[in-house]
Amino acid sequence: MTEMDILIVEQKGAARVLTLNRPESLNALGGGLHSKVVDALHEADEDDEARVVVLTGAGRGFCSGGDIKGMYQSRVLKDDGPPPAPPANAGDSQGLVARVIRRIGTPVIAAVNGDAAGAGCDIALSCDIRIASERARFGEAFARIGLVPDNGGMYLLPRIVGAARASEMVLTADMIPVTEMSDWGIVNKIVPHDELLPAALEMAERIGANPSRALAMAKWGLQRAQHTDFEGSFDWVNYSMNILRASDEHKDAVKSFVEQRAARRNK
Repeated sequence: MTEMDILIVEQKGAARVLTLNRPESLNALGGGLHSKVVDALHEADEDDEARVVVLTGAGRGFCSGGDIKGMYQSRVLKDDGPPPAPPANAGDSQGLVARVIRRIGTPVIAAVNGDAAGAGCDIALSCDIRIASERARFGEAFARIGLVPDNGGMYLLPRIVGAARASEMVLTADMIPVTEMSDWGIVNKIVPHDELLPAALEMAERIGANPSRALAMAKWGLQRAQHTDFEGSFDWVNYSMNILRASDEHKDAVKSFVEQRAARRNK
């Protein structure tokens, strides 16, 4: 498999579909896949045709997280003693896929087709919406290899499932079936495995029918609301509304709404 094959990029209607394509490793983020996903997310965010991003995996897994075989090669077989001190900017690239998903204005749907483990779980958590196959499982598997969630899971997981359940997932490192994850609020919808991508694309079309600037402002506003109080959230709302009210997208959407309602009345 060439480096170009490890990420499949397709435009399907309003959706830019990114398929992680290292099925032999359950789509572990090695072999250049991590950087390719980051680049594809930025490219989608800059392309008006890509109204929504759908992120999924090939084969049996969504994403198994970091490349443990690569860690074994570099950290065990080539062990030259304690690693050197990291550079001051080392944290800039930590968990970059999850961080970019949160930063871009384009909404991102995770179509979780199988196991989402470790960084794969965190990447799914960072998406705006999660639709899962009945075969999916989620797990913060970092403790199994002596690490901690490093792709946003420490921040996102307690806010989604609460502190007690987040502690259970992180400390046990168990893989948890999707039916339980639905009860915990991690997934929006569970669908039969063969219906996963159609369900994600249908959701993408519904989202993509709305003005893109409003979608971006809403996405970022929902993120800010996780760490501000009720009154503080209005600062962002007022800022957003001042921008949106002056936009052509808003004016066009209002015009279309009124004309469509008038057309229905006149039938």
